[in-house]
Amino acid sequence: MFCRCKCGSCSVLLLRNMSECYCCSELEGCLELMKTDLVLLDIRADVTLKCITQHPRFNLVCLQNWSLRLAAGKFKTKLKQQYRQKGTEESFLRSVSYREFSRLLYGILGNRRVPLPACAYTAIRQQFPVSKDERFTGFDLDKEENLDLDEEETLAM
Repeated sequence: MFCRCKCGSCSVLLLRNMSECYCCSELEGCLELMKTDLVLLDIRADVTLKCITQHPRFNLVCLQNWSLRLAAGKFKTKLKQQYRQKGTEESFLRSVSYREFSRLLYGILGNRRVPLPACAYTAIRQQFPVSKDERFTGFDLDKEENLDLDEEETLAM
């Protein structure tokens, strides 16, 4: 698998398929988010963000256990049920992190699904690793829309 990386943070080691192989420099939403007025207020004037994972809110919103636990309450499954932990702690937090990143980037998506950039998948999967016993396929654009909660953990919603 080959990804064209311009941000310097993409890695294919933790990616599962080609649907996850986008650099944040290729995704319009990432480029816009890195240049918003609020972001520019949070960083030094001489700093230019090269990667979405350098965004001042990425670590706070997407990689902190307590923040993710609090955020989990605002999400529902496709069946409109409360989002809750079914598998491992890492699996649950990874799932919420994908959703938080999507919301940070695109706002509320509803039923739409979008791939995250490879750098975000890498940072999130390093923070909340996939266990060897876990059934894990990663984000797949071709996947069926009828998903159970275990499958949803791999999607950005």
